[in-house]
Amino acid sequence: MIYFQPVRTARFTFTLQELTIADIQELLNIPTHLLETTRSAFLRFAIKELTWHKGYSELSIDHLTAQERIFIEATYLSSVSDVPDFNVGNGHYTNYLQVEKQYKLDQVEIGQIPDDEDLWFIQPLTGAMLDVIEERLFMADKTPNRADWFLYTMAAQLFRKEEEVVSPYLNAINYGDWLESRVERLRRLPESAFCSLLMMFIYKGMKSITHLFDINLDNQGVIIQPSYPIATNKKGEEVELLPARFRSTDSISDPAKQLFGKFDQDG
Repeated sequence: MIYFQPVRTARFTFTLQELTIADIQELLNIPTHLLETTRSAFLRFAIKELTWHKGYSELSIDHLTAQERIFIEATYLSSVSDVPDFNVGNGHYTNYLQVEKQYKLDQVEIGQIPDDEDLWFIQPLTGAMLDVIEERLFMADKTPNRADWFLYTMAAQLFRKEEEVVSPYLNAINYGDWLESRVERLRRLPESAFCSLLMMFIYKGMKSITHLFDINLDNQGVIIQPSYPIATNKKGEEVELLPARFRSTDSISDPAKQLFGKFDQDG
């Protein structure tokens, strides 16, 4: 049995527990492209205790941000790997983790776009939002691309001053329908207005609420940016660090994967 020490962040303290064989079977049965669904299931199984600090006591596991979810997942990976600073592409876990950047604000004012008097704000991307976004994106017959992920996360995170926002924590279906309507409004924006909002979202919004990891989006969803683009390996050579993705299924042993016929599963 693996013993896990409690870990403290700005908003909460958590303690992990080792996955059971039943947990592993359920994780391996989730389609590999449903990364956030897999992560949500992993968190339910792996978190033994989650204690929110003062000011956040009414929150739940669904309120964990994308970065906090990844941090908990990576903490488990670090604990079960041969070395805590496990390999990530050409680099290591610590080339991506920015523990000095902790959660600070629930929302941040990011400004206005040209020819629009509305004042825009951004809120962190949470697990509840991501679960709905992923479900909606894969409900369609087509495979989502990077633009789709940006449209849906912008719809979830951006809001105008005094604009009514539907909670993702009460009813996932209602939230999903509301989110779809916001995505359609974004799609109808003139190119110049949309691109201004997109640039504000990326370069001002996402940067203003970053914590633990710098995240971005690709065709599959959330990815993690390295702290710096170049690192030095053990041989003293400079190597390029690329965006990465941690998968909780990477923590599963080969015998367990073989048991459930998932040895060749990606991640």
